[in-house]
Amino acid sequence: MSTKEIIIGREHEKAQLEKAFNSKKAEFIVAYGRRRVGKTYLIRRFFSNKKCLFFQLTGIHKASAKVQLQEFTKELKQVFYPGKLQLTAPTNWFDALELLTEAMTQQAQQQKVVYLTNSCYASNMKSLRDGGFLGGRIAILPPKFEHKLCLCSNSKQ
Repeated sequence: MSTKEIIIGREHEKAQLEKAFNSKKAEFIVAYGRRRVGKTYLIRRFFSNKKCLFFQLTGIHKASAKVQLQEFTKELKQVFYPGKLQLTAPTNWFDALELLTEAMTQQAQQQKVVYLTNSCYASNMKSLRDGGFLGGRIAILPPKFEHKLCLCSNSKQ
């Protein structure tokens, strides 16, 4: 089944994702909107039909930084190191992003998409107190890498 058969409407959004995916440089996309309108569904479906490594990290509501980083490590292992038996979780988000950058660099020939969803949960006060998601800072990957980055954060209610 193709993306056009699964995603009804959203022509403008699909065109923007297609343009970013086909770009020759790194791209940063922010998908925002009310909860439960299909942002995550759109992005997952769109990239499921693309030849790329798709890394998705979903923030966990009220989870500590340690738990958030463990989930990050599980996804990193699944996408970039599927045959590796053990991957040690980083102790902070700076080290986590360094691991992600290293993993993407090792897969230089394949296109990569990094998708962070519910990142507001990864940066919640409990997580921040425990050394949470970048301590509220934004990290930008070096431009020499041709990675695609999607960020989707639901609004809190």
